[in-house]
Amino acid sequence: RNPDFWGAFGLNGRFKFLCVGRIAKEKNLAVLGDAFLEVAREDASVNLVFVGDGPELDAMRKRYAPHPRIAFTGVLLGERLAEAYASADAFVFPSLTDTFGYAVLEAHASGLPAIVADRGGPPEIVATHGSGLVVDGASRRAWAGAMRSVRAPDGTLARLREGALARARDSRWETALAMLD
Repeated sequence: RNPDFWGAFGLNGRFKFLCVGRIAKEKNLAVLGDAFLEVAREDASVNLVFVGDGPELDAMRKRYAPHPRIAFTGVLLGERLAEAYASADAFVFPSLTDTFGYAVLEAHASGLPAIVADRGGPPEIVATHGSGLVVDGASRRAWAGAMRSVRAPDGTLARLREGALARARDSRWETALAMLD
């Protein structure tokens, strides 16, 4: 974790919601962006970071980059990507089309709980270990509520982080193959 990592992107040391993946319409990113704007109006300590590239990057930048607490990093690889995960606080993955969601497991390996849409494979990853929240993927209100929940001072974030690390530890090929015996 590098507390100075986000300074290069114009963000301060506050709470970071991280979204990693292809910037494309089917990833449902506008619902996430709109939900974040709702939360940011109430909570000045939150930031949203999009890592990736894709056909909707210019449109997303035009729509959200003017907001001072939303950043677009472009593609990050290797150590830089690992540092981004480790320097964030929670992972958000609004895709309605992913069949598995490797990015969710990558986030969990860094101890990040995930908020995921209720379609595709990511809900299975999150539900098995209590490592995040599953929300109605099409509902801006549900996304905003989930983001508020992980920020609540009731210990939710710490509990979900523990679940995320447990899920990452159990996500090994040996474990998957043992289930086939």
